Amino acid sequence: MKDNNNHSEQRRDFLKKAGLLLGAGITVTSLSSLIVSCESDIIVPSYTGPVTVNLSSYSQLATVGGTVKVDSFIDGTKNPASFILRRVADKEYVALEAQCSHIQGEFNLPSPTSSNQNLVCQYHAAEFSTAYNTDLTKEGLLAADPNGIKPRKLIAYQVDTSKLVSGIIIVTKT
Repeated sequence: MKDNNNHSEQRRDFLKKAGLLLGAGITVTSLSSLIVSCESDIIVPSYTGPVTVNLSSYSQLATVGGTVKVDSFIDGTKNPASFILRRVADKEYVALEAQCSHIQGEFNLPSPTSSNQNLVCQYHAAEFSTAYNTDLTKEGLLAADPNGIKPRKLIAYQVDTSKLVSGIIIVTKT
């Protein structure tokens, strides 16, 4: 009878250890799948075409540092176009895609007087630069990634200011 008890205890210990190993394996597999799926959620917007922006509709752009989200339509179509527009100098503007490149999170827009002029994702706090240079290489660069999500650079759009005297700019995907 003592051998049966000892055998039952060994079997019970074996089943407990097997259950723990199985549970740990499932947990590790689930976590790694979650992390990989989060990394593959990168969506590239399909916005194309010119969008005419009447600056008088956006009082925030009256001063340098003003930033707005523009929800409009591609000229001559009913195709929606959204982008962030920022006045970076007297006659210079930066236009960037309107959502975080990770999972399309909305941005917290900087105020003109804020020391941090980056766009900040509301979901992961990733920050993207709104710095301006003429060849569009700095706009939309990842400036801070506190959660290690590694989103791609934001798409920067071409801003035509040739009609600025009329209070109009034209934004086109580069």
